[in-house]
Amino acid sequence: MKDTVKVFVNGLMDRDLNYYKVVKIGTQTWMAENLNVGRMIYGGVEQTDFQTIKKYCYNNDDRNCKIFGGLYQWSEMMLGAQPDTGITGTTQGICPTGWHIPTIKEWNTLISYLDETVAGVKLKEAGITHWKAGNVATNESGFTALPGGIWDGYIFDLITTHEYIWTATTDQNSGSDYATQLGHNSERVFFPKFQGKQATAVRCIMDPPK
Repeated sequence: MKDTVKVFVNGLMDRDLNYYKVVKIGTQTWMAENLNVGRMIYGGVEQTDFQTIKKYCYNNDDRNCKIFGGLYQWSEMMLGAQPDTGITGTTQGICPTGWHIPTIKEWNTLISYLDETVAGVKLKEAGITHWKAGNVATNESGFTALPGGIWDGYIFDLITTHEYIWTATTDQNSGSDYATQLGHNSERVFFPKFQGKQATAVRCIMDPPK
């Protein structure tokens, strides 16, 4: 796998002029850091203004956004765009031009490439600088997932133990939105569903060649 993993420093810039590392894993190119674009507002204030990007920072502390990235409600991340119910397609949302919010299909491509039984191990930052003791991780992929926690609709929770990252995909039956979940003591990646009040991290994936 290492032959097809390359990390590029300062490979991507967002609309706020923040730079991000990017990583090529197999045939896909991903952000190697969580998105941190927009203006911080306090948890509990809805992110409803699609003209100005809003974000939460864990515990309403901007220093956490600088480490873990912003936490975005699903509709804010999508900038009001329609969900991907067919598990395909590209929606730019709050991603930089040429990049988009990954679908479940794109996440599954990544997970399959890394081996679904240990994909979480290869995606998470190694060590306990940010993750809780007991972290099972090698970061062999260069993806460097960090445990930024979640805004669960009422409180900030699960920093140091969990990373949640939105997908662009919505369940057609329930209308719930899919995220990815990585836990400090888990080797796999899971896809929980949320109802829209929650806010999680965002990663962008490069658009396919035209």
